[in-house]
Amino acid sequence: MKTTRRIIAPLVLVMLLFAACKTDDSTDIDPNALEDAASLVIEITSILRNQEISLRLVDDTNTDQTQYAAFYVNGTEISNSDFSASETGSYEIYARYNLAGTQTNTQTETVQVIVPKRKVLVEDFTGTWCGYCPRMTTAIQLLRAATDDVVAVSIHGNSAGGTVDPFTIPEGMFLKGYFEIPGYPWGLLNRNETWEFPHPTEDASQYAGLDTDISIAIDSQLIGSEMTIDVTVVSENTIENSRLVVFLLEDGLIYDQRSYYNEDPNSPWYDMGEYIKGFQHDDVLRVTLTDPLGDTLPTISALNMHSETFTFSIPSEYNSANLKIVTMVVNDDDSARNAQHAHVNENKAFE
Repeated sequence: MKTTRRIIAPLVLVMLLFAACKTDDSTDIDPNALEDAASLVIEITSILRNQEISLRLVDDTNTDQTQYAAFYVNGTEISNSDFSASETGSYEIYARYNLAGTQTNTQTETVQVIVPKRKVLVEDFTGTWCGYCPRMTTAIQLLRAATDDVVAVSIHGNSAGGTVDPFTIPEGMFLKGYFEIPGYPWGLLNRNETWEFPHPTEDASQYAGLDTDISIAIDSQLIGSEMTIDVTVVSENTIENSRLVVFLLEDGLIYDQRSYYNEDPNSPWYDMGEYIKGFQHDDVLRVTLTDPLGDTLPTISALNMHSETFTFSIPSEYNSANLKIVTMVVNDDDSARNAQHAHVNENKAFE
């Protein structure tokens, strides 16, 4: 596995001053006419409050023509090609330029200014040989029915008696030992709290969707068997003494699951056999692209983006259509500050 990293240079923060801007009726466009049509290019379309992004005008030959453009936000011209806003909401942005003597507007793009929302992280320590483990599968299903702000990781392990789970990886067994997981199944919330039996939905959902300061974006591409994953972190406050964790998961893995609920009429697994045939295992931890506890992040100033790139060759036995990425930022005490997930080939913006 080869891992590379890159850092997006810090941006100079400038507040957007609408009071000094012109209206949509402005005709003060550079007289130099462009011979080719041009398009508005926006760095990212979901940002935090007061986070600054650059706006550009690019023609069909991919030449930057920003110097010949005026930029409009919600119908009002701004004084330069940088945008930020202190209020959340949707901002409609377009560029105006002179095309062969005619004032022309680009397509309108929408930028969302957000307050980051927290996703509750659930790490499910489980085993195909574990008769009580289907109850945690049910608990996660109920949690997902209650909120979309859930990131789940299923960490399989072998039994103490030596029974082998085919989805066990060494990093999963390391996490079991590190977090002193006493048995299976075991639910860990945000890496610092046990999801106690009988795993009430509200015990986990209370953390989901809360306002927080940090957000994570994921963008991945799979070409053949080669995967590239870009993970970008931004926060309203300085990030320090933190680590980044990146996992690759797989859904839809079929393997018989032992069950002690075959004779329990109150269980969704009632009358499905002592071994549930063709059981579908989702969120299965396949690969840790960082240290399982996370790789150290540099100090990241408030509202500056930090990006890291990971590359990985997908083994032939993996179903690439069922792969997804989970990433989290954790404190130095291992507690998760926030988490995010995305399917492969999905561009997941800041949320």
